[in-house]
Amino acid sequence: MKKMKSTRKKAKQLVLLCIMCISMVLYGCSGKKEVKDKEITLEINGKEYSGKYTGQLEDDVPNGNGKFSMKEDHDYLTYSGKWKEGKFSGKGKLKTNIYTIDFSGTQTEGIYNGETLNGEASGDGSFEAVNSDKVKYKYSGEFKKGTFHGQGTTTYESDEYYTKTGTYQDGEFTPTPAEYFYTLGTLKDEEYEPTEKAMSFLKNNPNLFLDQDKKIDKKLIESNISYNKISKKVDDYGDKLISVDNLQVIQIREEEGWQYENTTFAILQDARGNVYFANMIGKAKHIYQGSIVSITALPLDYFTYKTVSDSDMWALSCAVVRMEK
Repeated sequence: MKKMKSTRKKAKQLVLLCIMCISMVLYGCSGKKEVKDKEITLEINGKEYSGKYTGQLEDDVPNGNGKFSMKEDHDYLTYSGKWKEGKFSGKGKLKTNIYTIDFSGTQTEGIYNGETLNGEASGDGSFEAVNSDKVKYKYSGEFKKGTFHGQGTTTYESDEYYTKTGTYQDGEFTPTPAEYFYTLGTLKDEEYEPTEKAMSFLKNNPNLFLDQDKKIDKKLIESNISYNKISKKVDDYGDKLISVDNLQVIQIREEEGWQYENTTFAILQDARGNVYFANMIGKAKHIYQGSIVSITALPLDYFTYKTVSDSDMWALSCAVVRMEK
């Protein structure tokens, strides 16, 4: 019995000795250890910043999981996540006011708060900065490879800018037709919101609004929908196109609309004085102020907008499929 106890005791001692040897190999020889509030210096955007690091260290540099925080004058940065050889590596979370995004060759520094991958904004996050017109803005949504990519929303501190909600690619707003027409309704003094039926139609028929020469299925057009019916209860409409003739062009302009090379905006009026606030992806060929036109369009909302004389004017906002003389 004593011999058995002695054997067990020796076995336990052997196990403890093995654990000690493994610890020496992992931590003693390789230099791995845990530290708290260790002063370290990192290079960020070509400038060195000193701060405190808590986490795993190997050969005196962050390696593994850890958190770094620094504040120098007005600059601040907090990173929590994976590290490799003293650099952000793998997944992490970052909050800083010295994050730089490259927008087609233009470097913009601002406040980033969100997820990262290998030190770059990736996943969900937000970015705040000032644009070339000195207007503050904030993007909230998805990021990839250090810039806006995926679904997101950009808001501005100026009423003269649209709230851009939808698809972003490589930092640029690239809206679908549904997102495009929705965004056009966010400008102050021209605010409207497409009905649920209209948004559903736009999402289900995106190509219809991109090709003016495309043949329109007659089943998509409701011939007996009048302006008065829509204005009375607009939420009941938007699941069918309307076709309207003999409209006079009061105002018209063509411009570039985000990813779309040509877009057209027009204010149209019928013989009774009813106003149509018409937006279209593409050019209105050979149509000018004073022209008499017909449109095939999707009613979006019935709303008021500000005229140049600062008065309120009721109008039917429309996503135009086709405009012809």
